[in-house]
Amino acid sequence: MLYEVGVISRFADGSFKPGAQITRKHVAAILSRIDVELVPAREAATFSDVSMQNPYYDAIQTLYMTGTIDGANGNFHPDGLRIRVQLAKIFANVFDLQLVEGKEKPFTDVKASDWYAPYVAILASNAKTPF
Repeated sequence: MLYEVGVISRFADGSFKPGAQITRKHVAAILSRIDVELVPAREAATFSDVSMQNPYYDAIQTLYMTGTIDGANGNFHPDGLRIRVQLAKIFANVFDLQLVEGKEKPFTDVKASDWYAPYVAILASNAKTPF
């Protein structure tokens, strides 16, 4: 489905590679192709590792300006890999998800004090299938 509407693409060999890790630049590219309103909340940033000629520049700036994704120490780290908790934050922010009361799904390895706990809870409570 996402392939047919142009949100994701195949690898050069025609494969999908479901077990492949995903980079920050690819997350930005995928989310920029989804039909969701991304409202800027801050000015664009200058990242020393993402020039204006970078093919992912616009997608990265869009997500940065909406507060969905950040950089660190003047860098964006476009080739940095994402982990599940980081994607939980991104998806919760992009889709403006809220915690669905009564649908909480606690995890034994997520503490309330973890920075990502609210995002995991939000995403899990909105999931139609186990997260």
